[in-house]
Amino acid sequence: MEQNQYDQIKLEKAKKRLLILKAFYSHLVVYLVVCLLMLLFFVIYRVADWDMFPDWVRWNIMINLLLWSVGLFFHWVYAFRKGPKFLRNWEERQIKKYMEKQDADLGSHQRNRP
Repeated sequence: MEQNQYDQIKLEKAKKRLLILKAFYSHLVVYLVVCLLMLLFFVIYRVADWDMFPDWVRWNIMINLLLWSVGLFFHWVYAFRKGPKFLRNWEERQIKKYMEKQDADLGSHQRNRP
């Protein structure tokens, strides 16, 4: 029974991990498509030398690409767990601590039962 429950927990964690990775790859595809369109627009704008577009269009394109790139980077860090090692270790220690506390609470609860 306990092994089955452990396997179920592992399965749930794997499914959650897969959803995180799928979300990242979806974000990456949308980012690449939009970046290509924005860069294409920027190149056409520069080559055609259109005066009808103010200078803020160029800055808007560049700032959007820059900020979205930063957001994608942090999404990558989250999806592939590439954050600082001390934060990953802290998270693992906290999970272990809470699991041990749950085991202790469960053990004391079972001992108190008649």
